[in-house]
Amino acid sequence: MGFFYVAIHLTVQRSVWCSTQIKDTCLLDVTVVLMSENKEMHCEQVLNDDKNMSKLIVEKSHTEQLIELQCKNEELKGQLLKKKQHLEGLQREKEVVTKKIQELRERTLQYDILQQVKEVDQEVKKTEKQWEIVDKKRAVVNGLEQEIAQLKEKREQKLKMVEKMSFYYNFLEKVITMTMFEDPQGLINHLENLFYMREKLRETENIKLEEIAQKRNELLCLEDRHHVTMLQKNFLQSQLQMELENYRSDARIWEQKWEKIQETAAKKTLMLGQIKMATVNLYEMTGGDLGEDSVDVNDTETQLDRIASFIQDHDNIIKQFQFFQQKEREKPKE
Repeated sequence: MGFFYVAIHLTVQRSVWCSTQIKDTCLLDVTVVLMSENKEMHCEQVLNDDKNMSKLIVEKSHTEQLIELQCKNEELKGQLLKKKQHLEGLQREKEVVTKKIQELRERTLQYDILQQVKEVDQEVKKTEKQWEIVDKKRAVVNGLEQEIAQLKEKREQKLKMVEKMSFYYNFLEKVITMTMFEDPQGLINHLENLFYMREKLRETENIKLEEIAQKRNELLCLEDRHHVTMLQKNFLQSQLQMELENYRSDARIWEQKWEKIQETAAKKTLMLGQIKMATVNLYEMTGGDLGEDSVDVNDTETQLDRIASFIQDHDNIIKQFQFFQQKEREKPKE
């Protein structure tokens, strides 16, 4: 099919190329004919002018002929220039017209080619769609054939299984005669129930085993935790025991200090009592009175003040006595 489409496309291109070549040759022929006609007309005009000039030359004199020839020559030159300009304008118009004709031909050719290509593409698309439909139908047919083959294989396998199972069915019928079941289906149901119960028991056993393993793991974790807590408690107990020993040693030290303090306090109280007794004796020796109306026995400060004043008075008396004695010693010397 692809080769057929390529051949069609090549034939269309060849026909288009041939038509363009024929049209170009026709245009060239037309232009050549026009150019030849223009040249013939120009030559005829020149010949006619020459004939007229010869007649005039024969009839007129030389001077007049020269003047007229000059005038005619100038007129002819002017006419030639005009004709040349006219021919140039025609040539330009011809070129413009040829360009327009060529553009129109190219447009028409392109349009024709596009139309032909569109038609060919449409036909190609139609054929491709038809072939796609055919391929789809073939694929469906192949799929159905494969399904039929698979179903046949399954049927053969099932027939083989039935042939194999017929032996077991006969065996079950013989077994039923020796049991309390009436038909093979009852025995099969009973066996299925037993298998089902066995599976359930296995599942429960597995669940219980998993629970036991989980409990063992939990027990191991608890034992580890208990061991760790015991270690922590023992460590804490040792620390507390050390602190207790330290506190006991501190208590012993403070007890010793307290005993020393008590001893010093007893000594100080004894000394204080002795001091008080001494102050009382000194106070009485100084002539002081003790009792409710006079100074209290425990008023040691007052007693000490009295003793201090007594001692001061005694010192003053001694100083005065010594002073008088010294004066008496100094009198006989004078």
